[in-house]
Amino acid sequence: MANFRVSFNVSMVIAAVLGELVSFVFFNHHSAWGRSIGVRYLITAFICQAVLVVILKWIIERHFSIHGWEDSAILALWLSLIYVTLQAPHVVYDHRSLSYFFAHALHKFAVLLLYNIFCFVRIRVKDYTCIEKQTMADFHVSFHIAMVIAAVLGELVSFVFFNGHSAWGRRIGDRYLITAFVCQAVLVVILKWIIDHYFSVHGWEDSAILALWLAAIYATLEAPHVVHDHHSLSYFFAHALHKFAVLFVMIFSLHHFRNY
Repeated sequence: MANFRVSFNVSMVIAAVLGELVSFVFFNHHSAWGRSIGVRYLITAFICQAVLVVILKWIIERHFSIHGWEDSAILALWLSLIYVTLQAPHVVYDHRSLSYFFAHALHKFAVLLLYNIFCFVRIRVKDYTCIEKQTMADFHVSFHIAMVIAAVLGELVSFVFFNGHSAWGRRIGDRYLITAFVCQAVLVVILKWIIDHYFSVHGWEDSAILALWLAAIYATLEAPHVVHDHHSLSYFFAHALHKFAVLFVMIFSLHHFRNY
């Protein structure tokens, strides 16, 4: 991932436009649900759309072959799940908040799906990595003690960030433990699967690179809903930093304790 090269294509513009149209449908105040699932700030959204399109094009060109709408849906589903496992602990605490967040997760899936199915399905994919490509539908993960260690250490990182006794704990939001435990377990499984099949981790540098790109995907999907000035940017930066820290600790733990 350190060698990041993406050639510009008109499909990237089409993807950004279609993604914004999907977002308009979800967050249009004239729609039946527009006022109930939050707001979306356009300037931040345009920037994040551009960054997200570049990241997705790079993923499809180098790591995941798309041959039709099924592959597009599978890739969109897994990327949406990463977003869900990182964001849900902050907002889901009962059935009402779950339904609210489900609409957000559905929006992320729809945007990612349109990016893939309409704009990148014809991209000719070359194998740039030493890892054999597989379809995300073939999902097989064997349980390992490193997964438990990764989940525990990830939760410790979150405790540092959201500890009410810390200097910044009460300023960057809440985190609901039951939801967090469920999401941590799912996130560890997804990360182990990515490491086993798509991205080789040989040390802390690779762990940091993978964590950075996954955190960037989260940031581009979530920032348009919260960033509208410098105060909200600093608030969201703390959240994005937390996601990077959790991902880095989990990925490095999965690598470091793989032989235990």
